[in-house]
Amino acid sequence: VDLATVVVPVAVERLAVVDADARQRPRAVQQLEADGIAPAAATLVRLAADGLFFARALKLAPPSDAVTADVLAMLLDLVGSHQSNAD
Repeated sequence: VDLATVVVPVAVERLAVVDADARQRPRAVQQLEADGIAPAAATLVRLAADGLFFARALKLAPPSDAVTADVLAMLLDLVGSHQSNAD
């Protein structure tokens, strides 16, 4: 069995899913900023979410569910503590 004939189609399929989801990411950052989150904090949240997503989608040593839950809790804390004072 030629490994490329097995691996390449799976990789292409996974990247198509990633690409479709990635188009939504800029809107998520804009929504965070519209909700009063500082732009740097909103970007940090997006980058962390991208990392979690890519690790799971591409099976690149994804963190355990417990660690993922801890990371998400930390991101929520970060967002709560970095709201801009634009109001």
